[in-house]
Amino acid sequence: VGVATHDHIALKDANSVWTQKGFPIEPGFLNNLKSEFGAGVWQTDFDDDPAAAVRSVNAWVSQETDGQIPSLLQPSDVPQSTVAVLLNAVLFEAQWDAQLTDMSSGVFHAPGGDVSATYMSPSVGDSDYLSSFGPDLDAVQLAYWNGTGQHGNRPPSRYAALLLMPTSGSLGQFVGSLDVASLNGIIGGMSNQAVDPLVPESKISSSLQLAPPLQELGITDAFGPGADFSGLSTIATQISEVKQQATLSITKWGTVASAATAVVNTATALRETRSLMFNRPFLFMIRDTKTGAILFESAINNPADEG
Repeated sequence: VGVATHDHIALKDANSVWTQKGFPIEPGFLNNLKSEFGAGVWQTDFDDDPAAAVRSVNAWVSQETDGQIPSLLQPSDVPQSTVAVLLNAVLFEAQWDAQLTDMSSGVFHAPGGDVSATYMSPSVGDSDYLSSFGPDLDAVQLAYWNGTGQHGNRPPSRYAALLLMPTSGSLGQFVGSLDVASLNGIIGGMSNQAVDPLVPESKISSSLQLAPPLQELGITDAFGPGADFSGLSTIATQISEVKQQATLSITKWGTVASAATAVVNTATALRETRSLMFNRPFLFMIRDTKTGAILFESAINNPADEG
């Protein structure tokens, strides 16, 4: 388990493996789990009591995500032939450097029609934000607080939220065309400008069955009888399901983001301040500004969509 609390940021990455009672795990695999990933290994009974086994797995996920994801698996996700479930849970929690305490009501232009939204903006007056405006894309970066200083003098941390809103075309088209080079180009084109960002208060979640898209990407052997997981066990196994849940909460105080993934193995100057209102679908990223690593990414098509 990795927990980073430096810079007043809670960043937790936890791993575990749940196996069927009596399932033989290769000693080398077990040692790697503990030394490289800090993963714990528990035994349960997927065969005779799958409901209890799923409750145990979900309790671990809920604990590691501080209750953000209370339930990841259903009994139907673990057939009787289940011999191992590999789990990963990630939690990010941070306060804004400049909290978004000014609230106003407005319209958000969602794909299915306009919806009402509560918009949040800083109350500190004119401020500089790394941002850019273009004919096709508006962008702003909002820093998270590093935990030192007093009100009015809160230094930013290395982590920040990057909001990208295409102003022409759809968000899906924009995301489909986005790659590392284009993202770096967008970030490189941003500069400090007097901006008043208006961000919709959002609470969204998603649940994905990842086995079909992984197979479409060409990962097929792992899901069939020819799968080679000999590094895991002497018993022949294959993947039957890969399931992921994710949540994102954007409030006036900060951001809470979580994700959990289960892999089920079965036998076998005087300036004019510009107002930037994110009132249409946009991409929300949490990034490490030092390394450029993207920690979380979410497409927000409707800020009130909890499904």
